[in-house]
Amino acid sequence: MSRKAELYRVGLIGCGWMAPFHVAGLESLRDRARIVWVADPVRERAEAIALQVGARSLTDYREDLGEIDCAFVLVPHHLHHPVTLDCFQAGCHVLLEKPITETLAQADELVALATRLNVDYTEIRALEPLAVKTTIAASGR
Repeated sequence: MSRKAELYRVGLIGCGWMAPFHVAGLESLRDRARIVWVADPVRERAEAIALQVGARSLTDYREDLGEIDCAFVLVPHHLHHPVTLDCFQAGCHVLLEKPITETLAQADELVALATRLNVDYTEIRALEPLAVKTTIAASGR
């Protein structure tokens, strides 16, 4: 089966308030991706999302990183760095909520590791009003 015909296997790491938004987005991609498992240290949260999407629930994402192609890292910011490192080291591509890490050194480490291991990452960024305002002001428009 060609890669185009295969479904990407996705794991959701973190089942807090952001998870339903990603579940809805993945639902629109169901012809290309499927959620294999969802993980959260609070078993009830993982089970609720797993039941909704027809996936397995885990309390420790590290158990089954080898079963997915891509991880959606939806954990608190201070956990982005260690969780993403685990995913990269398991060969998983990562979709990461903002901010990528808490420090520039951690971000540099993730970018270097992703490059070395040939895995991709995407950071989701919302438009920040101050940055937009600054850009518009600098453009002279």
